[in-house]
Amino acid sequence: MAVGPFLLVAGISIAGVVQAAPLEPADAGPALGDAGAVSSTAALFLDQAAHIRSLINQTLGLSVDPQSLFDVSLDTPEDQLRLERERLERLLAASQPRVVAPASSGTSEARDAGGEPPLDSNEWRARLELDRARLAFYSLPAPRRATLLQIQRERQQQAVVHDHDLAIDQAERAAQRAEEQQHQALEAARLASTEAARLVNEEYARLLAVTRAQAQYESAMLQRRAKLDGRAETVLGWRRRVAEMLTEPLDATARSRADRGYDELRGTLRQARALLSDALTSIGDGT
Repeated sequence: MAVGPFLLVAGISIAGVVQAAPLEPADAGPALGDAGAVSSTAALFLDQAAHIRSLINQTLGLSVDPQSLFDVSLDTPEDQLRLERERLERLLAASQPRVVAPASSGTSEARDAGGEPPLDSNEWRARLELDRARLAFYSLPAPRRATLLQIQRERQQQAVVHDHDLAIDQAERAAQRAEEQQHQALEAARLASTEAARLVNEEYARLLAVTRAQAQYESAMLQRRAKLDGRAETVLGWRRRVAEMLTEPLDATARSRADRGYDELRGTLRQARALLSDALTSIGDGT
């Protein structure tokens, strides 16, 4: 019995969650036009801005990758990110729409002196709203940004674990039902009064055996996928820890943390090498 598709996202676990204060939207100037008049580009900008505010408020949808909301990598070192933050601050301080005419009026009469079609004022204000949301996130302290991303991954990981458990449970139940039905078919074949009925029930029992084997195979694959996801979580966890170490002042405490982390990483790498060796051995001997 086939198991339906289930959600697959990645994330990392955290020991605690820091509550974020709700972020109120910044003043975006004049309100945008009616939803029907907003272009697809403006709608995309506004949607991204809303997602970033949801990320800060810890309510971002589980299917949204936080990195997709930003132009720069969220792993960017703090000194480089400061340049992007200052750029947005200066842009927002000086930005005003050049032309208020909608882009749909981009006829030869509506073009400016340089021959370029006028900017859609709704798209301009929507882009500024996106820049405000990005600046709000960039302006948070580095540990707070890391915590918010970690919270989102934790929420996603909880969904992954739930979906894995549900899918594995469904596969195991399907295997159990097939086994019970197989026993019933074999018993019916034993008690059949005619040879034809006996053959039908025996064939049905054989098909149920195939169904049971398929369900058991799906359960095994789902459990392997869960293990792979867990290993991916370990990698993401190490990336986060290293990023946090790189943003800390290089004092005695940071050195001590780095030393402990190095020892733990060596243990993790030993486990990874052992798993790889086992996998290669299994491939070599045909198992």
